[in-house]
Amino acid sequence: MGLVLAILAALGNLLGGWLVTVRRRWSALLLRAFVAIGAGFLLSVALLRMLPEALASFTTLLREYPASELAGSAAYAAARELVRAKRWDEALALLATYAVRFPQSRFLAETQYLLGVSQIETGRTVEAVRTLEQFVGARGKHELAPAARALLAEAHLKAGRSREAVEQYRALVKDAPASPLVPQALYQIGELSERLGRPQDAEAAWKALRRDHPRDALAELAGLDLASLYLKRRQFEPAAEVARQVAEANGAQRLDALLLLGESALKAGKTPEAQTAYASALAEAPADSPSRFRALAGAGLVAEAQKEPEAAKQAYQELVEKADDQDLVQWAKGRIQSLEAREKAPPRPAPKAKPKPTAGSARGTRP
Repeated sequence: MGLVLAILAALGNLLGGWLVTVRRRWSALLLRAFVAIGAGFLLSVALLRMLPEALASFTTLLREYPASELAGSAAYAAARELVRAKRWDEALALLATYAVRFPQSRFLAETQYLLGVSQIETGRTVEAVRTLEQFVGARGKHELAPAARALLAEAHLKAGRSREAVEQYRALVKDAPASPLVPQALYQIGELSERLGRPQDAEAAWKALRRDHPRDALAELAGLDLASLYLKRRQFEPAAEVARQVAEANGAQRLDALLLLGESALKAGKTPEAQTAYASALAEAPADSPSRFRALAGAGLVAEAQKEPEAAKQAYQELVEKADDQDLVQWAKGRIQSLEAREKAPPRPAPKAKPKPTAGSARGTRP
């Protein structure tokens, strides 16, 4: 098969050479057709990821036909392939002058975005922020605008500008609500808002994520963060409800959700529900894992609440013997000592009955 293809390629070269020599003058239409066919071949080579061949062909086209109306397309395709290959410096060299060289190209938006990406990857963050801000300012509805805003937000975060990052994520959600990047943007808005001391904004973002994108993997993480937020506010009922929803989804966050459910229910005074949650966590957690030890601690507290000191001490003793977290070990030892001290303490005497007042004392006496 390889020999057949080689013969066909050779015949194609011979045919092309014969066509070029048989006529000295060609119409502009035919020349455009030949160049278009060649450009189509180059693009197909690029799409098939034959990167060295594609780049060589694009470079030849740009060198030999710089004024061709297809040169802009070839330059864009070459830059795109360089970006895909993470050859950032080469891509940057091609993209930096693209708008000047091809001011009428239909790929100006795409190349401006790729320029911003290349600037980020080559450490030119200040220039990248300027490029991407110009892009979203002029092309806020472009299909690449959400990705540009996400890159801007990440650049602001790395520079310690959390508020600016939140603004970019908010703009992404507002301008492109159908973008697949919206769940990530909502989650980041919640996380950053909590760090900035804006718990209401964090709550609103995480709620929106869970409401509008319930099947996204980040929806469960948002549920855990919501439950933790409610716990900090001592809103135990809402915390338990969100944790229960995440646990019942049986996803990757089920174990952490069970632990939060147990904690919330115990603090809300719902001891049976807390006991069930911690028992499920103990059954599902890997042996000697931090999650199992957290569940043991919770089970011990539940046993104390149910006036079962021996079951509590048994849970705490397992923590002392097996846990690696020394803070948790010291806490468990303290609980055991507290329980033993209560057991050794003498029982409190029953309160003495007050004497019944006599009739005279009830009415009072006069001197």
